[in-house]
Amino acid sequence: MQTSIKKSGSNAYVLTLGEIEIALDHQTLKKILMEATKILLSRENTGAEDEARELATMIKANDDIVVQKFILAAEYEDILILLKSVEDDEAFNEKIYGNMSKKARTLLTEDVEFKYAELLSKAEIKDAVGRLKLVLKKLKA
Repeated sequence: MQTSIKKSGSNAYVLTLGEIEIALDHQTLKKILMEATKILLSRENTGAEDEARELATMIKANDDIVVQKFILAAEYEDILILLKSVEDDEAFNEKIYGNMSKKARTLLTEDVEFKYAELLSKAEIKDAVGRLKLVLKKLKA
């Protein structure tokens, strides 16, 4: 089957799948590409993403005071990596973003979107999760 993607305007694209043409905007095309990339690379990152999801679950189980201390104690880059790794976990996002100021939330959201537009490597995720687990462990001690 012949497939192609062509730009048809300033924020418009046409995805062709055989005889079918689908009009897409920039955001929709980006979502499709990210999902396809995640599927294709899922074998490489599965273990690291599982560890990130486990950590997110541990963080969600804490009260707001612990989460606020965690945000302050953790390295900014590590939090970005964790947020990107579990970006589809709405409850985790609400827990983290809900314990930040509006300004901090805006900065973090933009950094996650732009700094980590590409998929993260397994090593990046594992390293960040390891450091974040230590921070959480110290806070609970």
